[in-house]
Amino acid sequence: MTQGTITTAVPVRAPVIRLASFDDYHQIAAVERANGLEPKPQDEWLHLWRNNPAYQSRPDWPIGWVLEKNGKIVGSIGNLPFTYHFGGRTYAGATARGWAVDPDHRKHAFQLLMQSLRQPGIDLFLSTTLSTKAAAIYTSVGFTGIPVSDWTRAAMWITSYTGFARSITAANTGRLSKVAAGILYPAVAIENTVRALRSQKKDRRFQLQWCSGFDDRFDRFWEALIAESPRVLRCERTREALSWHFKYALEQNRLWIVRATEGARVIGYAIVEKRESRYAGLKRLQLVDMAALQGRRHLTSAMMQALLDRCRRERVHVLESAGCWVETAKVLNVKAPFHRSFESSSYLYNARNQELGEALQDARSWYPTSYDGDASL
Repeated sequence: MTQGTITTAVPVRAPVIRLASFDDYHQIAAVERANGLEPKPQDEWLHLWRNNPAYQSRPDWPIGWVLEKNGKIVGSIGNLPFTYHFGGRTYAGATARGWAVDPDHRKHAFQLLMQSLRQPGIDLFLSTTLSTKAAAIYTSVGFTGIPVSDWTRAAMWITSYTGFARSITAANTGRLSKVAAGILYPAVAIENTVRALRSQKKDRRFQLQWCSGFDDRFDRFWEALIAESPRVLRCERTREALSWHFKYALEQNRLWIVRATEGARVIGYAIVEKRESRYAGLKRLQLVDMAALQGRRHLTSAMMQALLDRCRRERVHVLESAGCWVETAKVLNVKAPFHRSFESSSYLYNARNQELGEALQDARSWYPTSYDGDASL
């Protein structure tokens, strides 16, 4: 008689979720890279928190969470803090970033997201860089689109028609694509838009200057801006916040800033950033932010025209405004001549503060731009 062998099944241990730390950078970057995201260099990643004014005022802020199995990180989600202003009060805002989970552990991805959404003390969750799949998940847990702007589209100004068409056509194996053809033909609409913008520049009493950073006059401008429109939600734009937000874009020469002044006083600014394109050779700029004090006739149109003129001089092919906020927020009286569509809205929010949430149902409470969330970080 042969004695049987008794085997004991070893239970498979599920990954655990824990707080992320700055020491986790290399593993988090590896997970992001393996799942189709482009991780930031370590110094830029650390900068998101360590030099962030909102983080410095909340030393116990969690930088994110990781999914860990057997000592190895197999998923992560970052947690960026922001300060928002509305109705004379400040509110704590959070934006998730870098949500990535290895394929073998994707069934735990939702738990990772919910961990970030369960954190206490948050008045407003905002997400501005969502893919179509992620947007559907966020919507299922209570996020919604904002009642102003159209974040399923981008407004477009073509500033070099030949260069634009060549780039698009080259990407379509030498054939004139529908996108390029649609740009080349309606020249009358383009000229009418340019003429309308230029006509609004007359009789201005301000000066426009290109600048390479932010000085203390931006603090005074910010104070005046929120004082004159207290019922508009705005992410903080102090000199310190702007300098942190755009530090690497400035150092890498990817940013243009046009500043409007009356004497020594800043009364408005516009910011654009150079962006990569899936079309080889296409030179593209993104309109990130524009702000101006009320009652300055023609100011925003003059700043926009200055940007377009510089694009033409430097042979930039296209200037874009994701979300079409530059039109729907009534920043300009002239609409862009072209638009392109996205698969879904990239800008969703969830207000945990009830009073703020009720106020944000009113479209007049919003002034959304690509400065919000991590869209331009």
